[in-house]
Amino acid sequence: MKHQLCKKVLIGAVSAFAIAAVFNFSAGVEKTEAAETFSDVSSDFWASGSIQRLAEDAVINGYSDGTFQPGQEIKRGQVAELLTTAFNLDTSENPDSTFNDLSDDSYFTPYAEAVQEAGYITGRNNNTEFAAGMDLSREQMATILVRAFELERIDEEDAIVSDINQAAESHQDNIEILAQHGVTQTEDGVFRPKDTVSRAQFAVFLERAMATAHTRDSGLMRVQAYDRNTVDVSFNREIGAISVDDFSFDPSLVVYSAEFIEPEESYDSNSEAETVVRLKTAEQHVQGYRFYYQGERTDNVIVGADE
Repeated sequence: MKHQLCKKVLIGAVSAFAIAAVFNFSAGVEKTEAAETFSDVSSDFWASGSIQRLAEDAVINGYSDGTFQPGQEIKRGQVAELLTTAFNLDTSENPDSTFNDLSDDSYFTPYAEAVQEAGYITGRNNNTEFAAGMDLSREQMATILVRAFELERIDEEDAIVSDINQAAESHQDNIEILAQHGVTQTEDGVFRPKDTVSRAQFAVFLERAMATAHTRDSGLMRVQAYDRNTVDVSFNREIGAISVDDFSFDPSLVVYSAEFIEPEESYDSNSEAETVVRLKTAEQHVQGYRFYYQGERTDNVIVGADE
């Protein structure tokens, strides 16, 4: 059962000394020059793009000292709270804990019970302990994201994860599914399933999973530059009314018009598209443009036509 995503989800230290980081599941278009929002996240930091995008859209708030603490490990209890809020899961004010390591009045008990009921996170040791304070491993993260976003295996897509045999058997399929969808990307195919997940890593993986889910749910098949001023957007379903405001790119590329065309008239005339929208844009340069649909990031990137 797919749960509705709410606007904000909590991820951060449950501490009197910290302001929790917040994620919003309606990410907007990236600014061309991202301001350095956090003192410990420089523009050349590997995860700066994801962190800054979420921050600029009031998606992420760091700690009260102005830091994000990107290298800090994320805990299982924090992820449970995040998912409960993100998917608007039902919680009880006075839940009865089913986990031996959480009392009825423990802070994380409502969230642990909610994500267990939803099937996102299960307990440890035959489901008797939740281990809210335990660092989240990469293999656990894979299974959680696959379950929460209902990602499925792409049959015709081979995912090469060179260290898949180091992962627990129960996580191996989900690790491969994330790799198929490009949520986890490494040049050498190494996933490191037993490593822990940092806040920076989780921000990147979460943003990618969000983009993948939005692409799927929107029915997007392909986005292709036809020439330097034309982009064809193919969908696998019928689309109602459209507006130029539905389509945008990063870096910024002005969209002047959007109109339906017959699928056989499209750049990819042999595709099985149900609907094709042709965009007239400002002149493209030979570079990658991230495609946004209805204000949300997708996993589609076009390369500007070279003539």
